[in-house]
Amino acid sequence: VCDTMKNKKKIKIVKNGGGFSIGEVVVVVAILAVISSFIGPVYRAGQTKNNLQTAATSVVEALRRAQGQAQAVKLDSAWGTEILSKSLVVFKGSSYLSRDASYDDVLNFPSGVTASGQAEVVFNKLTGWPQTTGTTTVVSGSDSKQIYINAKGAINY
Repeated sequence: VCDTMKNKKKIKIVKNGGGFSIGEVVVVVAILAVISSFIGPVYRAGQTKNNLQTAATSVVEALRRAQGQAQAVKLDSAWGTEILSKSLVVFKGSSYLSRDASYDDVLNFPSGVTASGQAEVVFNKLTGWPQTTGTTTVVSGSDSKQIYINAKGAINY
């Protein structure tokens, strides 16, 4: 028993004052809170602009798709778009009310985005010229984008 006690070494705990004090931790947490309070609104503003750009691009792509299908005389029909407040429909037919709903392609706008203005645009077979011209406005927050269609079917935004 004596031999085993001689072979055991004592473990000495050294306290060298390392680590962080509670005051230092509180200061770091406060700095992080201030930084994160600025990041939230900046992120939301960026998300709003992104949603607006996504919706405007989707409207233009849908208009061009309907125009292309009309020019290609796809299914021997005119094609058009109906812009609702929170969505868009690409349809087959000479008007939204008389369309063949089985060919509808519905696209929902991102959250917080609405559209107004030129609601229905129908493109003539072969020429692809629109039956009506006008402006559609896409809105997200305080930002907006206007999409204009002229008599020859050119789409500008």
